[in-house]
This record gives sequence, structure tokens and C-alpha cells, in this order.
Amino acid sequence: MKSIQVILILLTLVFMSSCGEWRPSFGQITNAAPQGVPDAIVHNFKTDYVALNFKKWELLSTEARVFTRDNRFLLSNIFLESYDPAKQVVNRVQSGYGVLHNDTKNVELSNEVVIVSSNGTTITGEYFYWDNATEKFTSPYYVKVVKGNGDTVAGIGFIGDRRLDKYVFKRSVGGVIHSMKTPN
Repeated sequence: MKSIQVILILLTLVFMSSCGEWRPSFGQITNAAPQGVPDAIVHNFKTDYVALNFKKWELLSTEARVFTRDNRFLLSNIFLESYDPAKQVVNRVQSGYGVLHNDTKNVELSNEVVIVSSNGTTITGEYFYWDNATEKFTSPYYVKVVKGNGDTVAGIGFIGDRRLDKYVFKRSVGGVIHSMKTPN
């Protein structure tokens, strides 16, 4: 009878320890996602980044898991808007998951990321990194760009400015250009 009780207690402990962590599928995010039990969970999370006397961006998330020791927030269902000094929207970002680095305010985005700029350019991919210092989106993975006129380009190793006016791919570039300007 005692051996059955010991086995039941051990099985209960194994089951409980396997349920103690939340580990969503982050696709391409590897080392950024904090592990373990969060210090707090915030529903309908909202934060912004202000620099040079204007709000540069605002981020909304349905849930933020706060990891104080890592200085990171694990986010779900993200919506981010970026602004220019005239308070006009520069781009809108949607993502399934992400990590907000609270010390730098850099943001990692993953899971069906869509970035739409005010100039009509749409960029899609599974992972992007927003760097506040350089104000650039980067991705080492496959990214597709569709401009407002329908021109499409895709490749691997994306680097683009916040307005999505200037961008480069490091390799494997291909696409369809519908309109070409001819030099005079």
C-alpha cells in the first residue's frame, strides 16, 4: 500500500512540474524568450516609447508575461503603431507573439508578422527585430515585400527603415516588378 502511495505522489509531482511553465511556439525566436514562471501577468498590456519629445511608437498586447530578472516581457497578439514627429502613423505592425526588451525597448516579433507602412508597402514574415537605436526592422529569414503599386520582392536577410522606403536583402532575392522607370 505504501509503495502505491509513493508512486502516486511521484506521478503527481511529475505532472505538476510539467504544467508549471508557459512555453508558446515562438517560431524563429530562440534565446530571447524568457523561460520559467513569470513574475506577473498583465492583460490588455499597453506601453509606448517616447524620445526627442515625441511618442515614437505605441504597443498593445492582449497579454504580457513579465520576467523582471530578464528585463523582458513575453507578449501575445501584438499591435504596434509607429509615429513621426508630426504624430502621423508611419507603420502598423501585427504579430502573434513577441518579446519586449524593457531596457532598450527593442521588440522581437514572430508568428505571422505583418508590417504595413503609410506609403502602402506591406511586409510579411515569420520573424522581425525592431531596433530602437537604428530605427530599423531586420530579419535573417524569408521576407516578402509588396509595394502599393503591386511590385513584389522577396528574399532572405532583410534590413529596412521604419518607413519601409529603403530596404535591402542580403541574399536570395526574387520578385515581380510591374512598373519600371526608364532613365532619360
